[in-house]
Amino acid sequence: MPEALLIEASVPLVLSEDPKAPYALYKTTLPNTWAFVARAARVAKDEQGLYALSLVRRRKRERPNPTEPEKLVTKGGTLVAQGNLAPRVFSAEDEKNWTEAITLAGYGPAEGERLRFTPMPLRDGTMSIGGITALVDDPSLYKNTVVGSSPSVAITIDLNADGVDTLWSFLVPPGQTQPNKPGFAINAQFYYKYTVVFPGCKYTVTADKQKAHKFFSLNAKAR
Repeated sequence: MPEALLIEASVPLVLSEDPKAPYALYKTTLPNTWAFVARAARVAKDEQGLYALSLVRRRKRERPNPTEPEKLVTKGGTLVAQGNLAPRVFSAEDEKNWTEAITLAGYGPAEGERLRFTPMPLRDGTMSIGGITALVDDPSLYKNTVVGSSPSVAITIDLNADGVDTLWSFLVPPGQTQPNKPGFAINAQFYYKYTVVFPGCKYTVTADKQKAHKFFSLNAKAR
């Protein structure tokens, strides 16, 4: 049975500053082994490299009163996306950069040895979505949603009428680009747990038995 991957709490984490691989690195209890985990989730993209977002707007033709013509009235909508925390396959360059960062922090390998990197085992994950107060009827429904240990999480937001119309106004027609057009001010925060091992601690107590006996014999409150 393989040895469990536990994080050594006595060693601080090391951050990878490479913008292409923004990871946090944790020393494990296994020899020369470090766990890595993404510092930020990524929104899934399609084959063309565009964000794979789906925005559905539900509209219905209604006549406000008998004297006015019918018009489309928004009833609500849904925003669907996927957040990915799954680690990508790291390259030899990543290994070199991470080893340098760990060595600079004072935890590099001994001469002739090599560090091993492995994905961080995460568990008991939750997700909270922010920036949707005016877009949904009840923002509290999107706080601390249980996502388990999955590194890829589906994000589904049921929007009210004003919310979906607001997001719809941000869309750009296919084939067009508008560099200065604002994006969705929505964020998703993920919280996961992992298992750590704290170093053992021993205490040595030195005492004078006669003085201690005398103190407790005379001091009723101490007893």
